[in-house]
Amino acid sequence: MNITNISEHHICTACGACALVCPKDAVTLEETPAGFLTARVSDACVDCGLCRKVCPSVAENTTKYAPEDLLHGPFLSAFTGWATDETLRQTGQSGGLVTALLCHILDTNQADGALVAGFAPASRRSEARIVHTREDLLAAAGSCYTQCPMLPALKDGERLAAVVLGCQSEALTLLKDLRPDLVPEFTIGLICAGQNSGHMIDDICAEAGADRPEAFRFRDKTVSGWPGEITLRQSGETRTLPNAYRHSIKPVYECHRCLACFDQMNVNADLVCGDPWGLEGRYGPEGCTAVLVRTERGKALLQTALAAGVIQLEALSPEDLFLGQTVDTRHSDKVYTAKTVFQSEGWLYPYDPEVIGDRPYTSKIMEKNRKTLLYTRKYAQSPTPEAAAQTAQKKKDSRLPLGTRLKKLFK
Repeated sequence: MNITNISEHHICTACGACALVCPKDAVTLEETPAGFLTARVSDACVDCGLCRKVCPSVAENTTKYAPEDLLHGPFLSAFTGWATDETLRQTGQSGGLVTALLCHILDTNQADGALVAGFAPASRRSEARIVHTREDLLAAAGSCYTQCPMLPALKDGERLAAVVLGCQSEALTLLKDLRPDLVPEFTIGLICAGQNSGHMIDDICAEAGADRPEAFRFRDKTVSGWPGEITLRQSGETRTLPNAYRHSIKPVYECHRCLACFDQMNVNADLVCGDPWGLEGRYGPEGCTAVLVRTERGKALLQTALAAGVIQLEALSPEDLFLGQTVDTRHSDKVYTAKTVFQSEGWLYPYDPEVIGDRPYTSKIMEKNRKTLLYTRKYAQSPTPEAAAQTAQKKKDSRLPLGTRLKKLFK
């Protein structure tokens, strides 16, 4: 049995673990008409079942990676921090701390390379890269909010530090029993509010009038400081869109599977990094990074980087970090309403429901989240790119102010 049903039910995370372990190269990650990446199984499949063993959306795997404290996970301490190198701080996301840690790991020979995501101009999509130099790390710096299959890039025999999302960390945890030789030396997790269709990039390119950008940044701090604006470079010209535009179109292109995900806080990583949302006094145009330390390995990495002077840290209450990330409010509501909707609609649920458990939520929150889930399901099921575009445009129009919608209607 393989993971075909995972893709058919639109709960593939596109982590790529299945493609990594398939002994027959029968699994590929392909873009759907709605712009999402999903695993496709070819006739070369021999039903060995390895793909299911590493898939974070196979419900029976939930107990192998879900912690007892589901939404928070285990942790040792928390900080805010930043890169002391101003180039790294300005170029990297948030305070450039992740980029600084990766440079430190490579400089001290704690790993041979780093697994990161970057923008590929040829495909106009995010791609996984293994990089070995500071220059290549800087070239890949910044957040990628669209799907990127990271795990197929892992290599046997190469010690790596991997920057991954929660679903990818879950797959790495499942991989430990099957292929421990492929598991990275360090796992630096990102706080994640969900992935988006590749069509989000297409939308931004069209809005900016840059159909073939040589460079693309979702959040470029060099424009106006943290949190940054969208920048595209084409034919030597840099074009800018406000970060607010990305937020405005996120509900149009967000991934259906991500709305069911409990792992915003990347519970299986060594370190978890993200923006300092909700942390009073931690904002500033230069940016800083919120860091949650989960393992002794992560703690040691942070300490050696601090001792080497490549980062600065300020102590932070983990509870304040969770509060700023709205873990027990917005995120909790999303997780538990999604479970209810998936079950009531008869959709294949990616987790063991008993492991997820239940939490209370209001009827108002349920109605709002149900509408969101029904839309993302419809968009994900688009049979053609044209149908996806029509669904997306209708959603965009519905989000316009009433006066603007009336003008468009009677134009």
